[in-house]
Amino acid sequence: MHLRVFAEHLAKNAAAELGVYDSREADQVDRLRALKSRGVDDQVMQMFHAIRRAGNRAAHDHLGTQGEAFQHLKMAYQLAV
Repeated sequence: MHLRVFAEHLAKNAAAELGVYDSREADQVDRLRALKSRGVDDQVMQMFHAIRRAGNRAAHDHLGTQGEAFQHLKMAYQLAV
């Protein structure tokens, strides 16, 4: 769940850097669509979506393994770098 929040902050920062309007009320999916429309790489978008979906499963369904968490941590690191 914490990685999802981190990825949301990364997406907000990326949106600001690319000049994409970002309302505080916009959800992550809308933010990611805006980034995609600005030409953000497909692999980057896949990582954002994977972290978002895993965060949803963790928060709402209490699902996920340590291995999945580690994979998503690596993705979050790559996005941050």
